[in-house]
Amino acid sequence: MNDQRYNADTIPTGHKVIFEQLLAQFPDCELWVRSQNYGRWYSAALVHPVTRVAATIPLIRGGSARRTLLHDFEMQQIRERLADPAADDLELPPPN
Repeated sequence: MNDQRYNADTIPTGHKVIFEQLLAQFPDCELWVRSQNYGRWYSAALVHPVTRVAATIPLIRGGSARRTLLHDFEMQQIRERLADPAADDLELPPPN
């Protein structure tokens, strides 16, 4: 498993738009990248610096990949969870 802080230069071209969306919507959060299982699992994660709650967004899982921006309801779900210091971490469903 490989966790790294977000660096635009290391993000695959097809996923940069999703990371840019997350940065724009959550400028106060830390943005992380996780790659594991030889790149068969690739995800973005936001960590709120005050609540320390994390939200993971799977981008690649096996042969499936997410290429579209997150929907408004997903963004709201992330926003609500990150703001609640008593909440468990959130992991959105993997791509189909």
